[in-house]
Amino acid sequence: MIDFDLVLQAIGGRAWSYQCFLTMIMFWNAIPFGMHTLAPVFYSAPVQFRCNDSATLNFSTTVRDSCKRRCETSDYGDLCIQNTTTCQEFEFESSYFTNTIIMEYSLVCDKQVFLAITTSMYMAGMWIGSILFGYISDRFGRKCALMLASIGCLVSSLCLYFANNVWLFMSIRLLVGAFCYPIFMISFIYVMEINYKHRTVCGLLMHVPFAIGHAINSLIAYYFTSWRKFNTVISLFFAPCVLFNLLVPESPRWLFSHNKNKSGIKIARTFFKKANMEPDSSIWEKTTRNNTLGNASQRQYSSFDLFKPRRMRNVTLKVMCIWFSSSLLFYGLSLNVGSLYGNIFINNALNAGVEVLVSLFIIAIFERVGRRILLSVSIIWAGVGCIANGILNLTSHDKERAYVSLFGKIGAAAAFHILYNFTAELYPTVVRSNGVGMGSMSARIGSICTPFLIRMYFKVGFIPDFVYAAVSLTAGILAVTLPETSGTKLCQTITEAEIMYLRSKSRQKHCHDGEETGL
Repeated sequence: MIDFDLVLQAIGGRAWSYQCFLTMIMFWNAIPFGMHTLAPVFYSAPVQFRCNDSATLNFSTTVRDSCKRRCETSDYGDLCIQNTTTCQEFEFESSYFTNTIIMEYSLVCDKQVFLAITTSMYMAGMWIGSILFGYISDRFGRKCALMLASIGCLVSSLCLYFANNVWLFMSIRLLVGAFCYPIFMISFIYVMEINYKHRTVCGLLMHVPFAIGHAINSLIAYYFTSWRKFNTVISLFFAPCVLFNLLVPESPRWLFSHNKNKSGIKIARTFFKKANMEPDSSIWEKTTRNNTLGNASQRQYSSFDLFKPRRMRNVTLKVMCIWFSSSLLFYGLSLNVGSLYGNIFINNALNAGVEVLVSLFIIAIFERVGRRILLSVSIIWAGVGCIANGILNLTSHDKERAYVSLFGKIGAAAAFHILYNFTAELYPTVVRSNGVGMGSMSARIGSICTPFLIRMYFKVGFIPDFVYAAVSLTAGILAVTLPETSGTKLCQTITEAEIMYLRSKSRQKHCHDGEETGL
């Protein structure tokens, strides 16, 4: 089996322009994903509402229960307020938006739960997509999965314009999530696989375009105040994804790991050509690893293989728990922006800005500190922010809560940034997409729960923050028990990964060749 790392080493840095070109395409794929994932901040932003009743003159009028209709006369004094019926129609007012899904579908009072469900449906779609496209990517290749996901996301997101009821809206958002997230997941894996020397930096930088998409939402929502127009504009950002991904070759590393050497060599020659080099025939012999893994490379792997070897099973269970916790924290702090003190557009942009700064900071210290400690500290940092936020919630310090939420977001964003790279490094090429997909699946369970926790802010405000804190402490402890991957080569086979897990305990940092036996 040809080792693509050795091919890249032979090329040196002379193909940097081509690698940069491919990496920038993958970066673009992350922008619309960030837009759609955090779109609920705007299309379901909190609005003022009251029962459509002439007895209530304006929105400054004190109303004890906006979900009930007052009696028609005031002859009964205070008893009149108690004589109410359920309101059938509502009037809405927003300082920022002309139409949101809350206004259009009247998602207030007993229908407020649909707000949480609409967001959770998108997250559920991401969960489905992470499993389905994790398999497609490892079975049929990175490019095939990217094209299918980008076309599906463009079509499904544009169809959201025609959602004339909340049930159709939720169904389409499920599809958008199922197609949208795999674009980011596979793009990240692709970036990791076509780079060598700057693999870590490129992987961490994948989160910057996600944050840029997050920030662009503020600008688009400011000018397009109807949710339909807003959604249409952000959906059009997927159109270039379809065109750009046509220009991307299949991952040579994936081809070599699946014993498709002829196709892999053809694409690898493109890297040599872009480097103005002409490889001689001996280069392929020099980069062929002396092992007996030919049969292993022809095997078809699935997510079940993550649980068969003992050490990989332990790593996978820990990774799943940490992804769940990090997702709960990240989306809990990100999606609650609309409820915080201050301007919703500025708050959203600040949250996105924090993610960019965190990415740059993590890049600067990633190799110096090590994955495990950095991940653990980041998760616990977010938990501390949540504890402080819960305490301030009890004391009604709304302005201070906005600042503390940003503090917690720093830790949550850092944890997510580290997790993608860390998880990709923990798993070998033959199951890398499945490994990242399994972690992502667990993250989606956390993000599905998040909207319901956010709704609790309106009932028992401090409980969500203390739930976040408890989860973060557990994940922070688990993080330090994972194998350290700093300085390692990407493993190709399950056996190599098992050896790496074992040797990590004694601080040996390189995968070694071995036969595909049950370790």
